[in-house]
Amino acid sequence: MGRTSCMDSGIRPLIQKARICGPALTVRCYPGDNLMCHYGLQGALPGDILVVDGGGYTEGALWGGLLSRSALQRGVAGTILDGAARDQEEMQRLNYPVYARTVMSR
Repeated sequence: MGRTSCMDSGIRPLIQKARICGPALTVRCYPGDNLMCHYGLQGALPGDILVVDGGGYTEGALWGGLLSRSALQRGVAGTILDGAARDQEEMQRLNYPVYARTVMSR
């Protein structure tokens, strides 16, 4: 965070009024490849926040409804993406907090 102690202002909650707090489990993804999201999710403990460095890539989603369901089953408290997510309405129905740079269906 470069001494600012703040997340980039372009990353916003996909569920309004979503609030999350917990230990961060960080992973880095190559643009358009969410394999490390799956690995990170496998290593996540209940209450963890999965923080994904997607390099700001927004032309393809790194996170969606299926990963959100898996995260809920594991007890993950939320996901923060420096990249795109999809299936926003499903995440709202699941009440799973995701912060992302944008929503992209691809």
